[in-house]
Amino acid sequence: MMRGRLLVSAFGAVVLLLTGCGASSDGLHSAVAAAKTTLSRTAVSELTLYNANVLGRARAKIFALGAFVFRTGLGYERIEFPAGKQREYLVYLPGKVYFERTSATVAVLYKGKEWASAALAGSGLVDAISPRFVEQAEGLNPELLLDEIVWGGESAKHLGEPVVDHVPESEYRVSVDLKRAMAAASGPSAGAMRAAIAEELTAVLSGRLGITVWVDGAGRVARFQAQLPGSGLGTVSMYLTEYGVKLATSLPPPSQVLGITAQTPSGASTLRSLWPFGG
Repeated sequence: MMRGRLLVSAFGAVVLLLTGCGASSDGLHSAVAAAKTTLSRTAVSELTLYNANVLGRARAKIFALGAFVFRTGLGYERIEFPAGKQREYLVYLPGKVYFERTSATVAVLYKGKEWASAALAGSGLVDAISPRFVEQAEGLNPELLLDEIVWGGESAKHLGEPVVDHVPESEYRVSVDLKRAMAAASGPSAGAMRAAIAEELTAVLSGRLGITVWVDGAGRVARFQAQLPGSGLGTVSMYLTEYGVKLATSLPPPSQVLGITAQTPSGASTLRSLWPFGG
């Protein structure tokens, strides 16, 4: 698919998003190698959620555009809710996420602040009170599924060589051992990823997750699809493109950020009320 998009964050970061595809093959080794290669790059993501639970109701489709530096855990994402009446902007750091909501073109203030932030790991981490929030936040980030393939991939079935826009890809169904993935977690975002995986494990008796992966000719993950158990995000489908896109760190001004500590019931309640997926 060839598409050109513009991701504009509410605080001025602009990233041109362009997409493309390619081809590869060979079981678990190929799928894991492709995930590792992708995690060594920067990339743009086009996310679609099917039947996600938003603001207490199931929605047919939710779209998002993002750009990520997987090596450092930095990422930016813009979520488009149905009818264009609401957007959510996310900024990812290792173990922390910022989010801002806009209605039409006006920011929805959180106690007078334009942004809210929550720690996903480390000091003030939210997983003790709102573990589902951690899974949902990282479930919108392509790094989670890529990490799970690398850390916990145990088998892969080759499903075929589909052609997308005249370009062949290799399609695999990868089985991930979530316990093994959690034990093997490493890197800047390991704490948040472990918390997300732990929440998945509470919802899947087998301890295994299936991820469909399409690998391009350069040996990169071109797209993938999965259902994250217990997340309420529905089916998560992502295209990864524009490998090597340049991204600089651009964070919300501290004076405009409401820091949420979810270690108390009131903090957890605040988090759930602000987060559109319910936490």
